Amino acid sequence: MNVLAFDIGTKRTGVAFMAEDTGVPVALDTIPHDDPSQLVKEIIKLKLSKNAGIVVLGMPLLLSGKEGKQAQYVKNIGEILRKNGVKVIYVDERYTTPKMIGIDKNSASACNILAIYKDQVNS
Repeated sequence: MNVLAFDIGTKRTGVAFMAEDTGVPVALDTIPHDDPSQLVKEIIKLKLSKNAGIVVLGMPLLLSGKEGKQAQYVKNIGEILRKNGVKVIYVDERYTTPKMIGIDKNSASACNILAIYKDQVNS
């Protein structure tokens, strides 16, 4: 099954895609957005165009493992997606932001989220 992963932010959201036949996460263009409804529309559009059966959302837990304000924002996006018929899975995204220079950190984080999901499914 094709899978999309998102590193959700309030203004920019990183995106990664993994095709069923390759199993390799690939960074896609980061989605700029002004509000949650705009982001949800873009996620649904991308899900349809990539024929993705699952959408994985990175859950930005606090270092303590508890949910903070950003985690609640992500859960709200996830609930809106579910109400629109999207299968949503959450993955702990702590420590996924790369420390490299010259790359799109949002989409690179989404690739890391997708790699974590893949490891969890395969274990």
